[in-house]
Amino acid sequence: MNTSADGDPRSRAAWVAGLMYLLAIPPSLFDEFFITGKLVTSSAPETAANLLAHERLFRVGIAGNVFVFAIDAVLMVALFLVLERVHRGLALVAVAWGIIETTLLAVSALSDLEALRLLSGSAILRGVAPSTLQSLARSALRGHATAYSLGLVFSGLRGTAFGVLWFRSRLIPKALAVWAIMASALLGAWTFAFIPFPELHGGLSVVLFGAPILLFELTMGIWLLVTNRPAVPAR
Repeated sequence: MNTSADGDPRSRAAWVAGLMYLLAIPPSLFDEFFITGKLVTSSAPETAANLLAHERLFRVGIAGNVFVFAIDAVLMVALFLVLERVHRGLALVAVAWGIIETTLLAVSALSDLEALRLLSGSAILRGVAPSTLQSLARSALRGHATAYSLGLVFSGLRGTAFGVLWFRSRLIPKALAVWAIMASALLGAWTFAFIPFPELHGGLSVVLFGAPILLFELTMGIWLLVTNRPAVPAR
């Protein structure tokens, strides 16, 4: 593989993509396992008590997710710049799927903020029983889960499309490109299956369908940053 020229904007875009992959991982894991995973339970009263007791921490998690959504936008542009010459049409489709994905994930953050609003003790809500507000807040958080799962369907589609482009480009090891395709397809297929089979939600850990794509993004980010950045061949 050729070492890319520092002046090649597509090579710089590949380096930016690697950086975005790595920057997105810590806040995502922190929120999933140390904030939402700890504060949100199946019990509405318990969840409400947790959010009120740790509101600042929960807001930090929301802010972290918004940061990740912004990173994803930069990542999609960077990947498009690197891979558009492989197949511009497929690259555009991947970006379109990514836009839908990020929009749905942003809706999930709005659901979190709505849950906090319902528990805020605002004057407009004083006529509503606390137990009702707790149930409504937990319902809003369930809306977060629904929007997030739907967003992951399009994340799987986006990742599969970019994986195919990486495979066809010969810019990265074939095994890494196949890993991207398989991990993304698994993510998209499992989360799509939740739509007709919602009972799967309770029987499957996010680790089963999330770990492969997470490990790919970590590996890909490191590879793009510390190895020879891919030189995109001219048409």
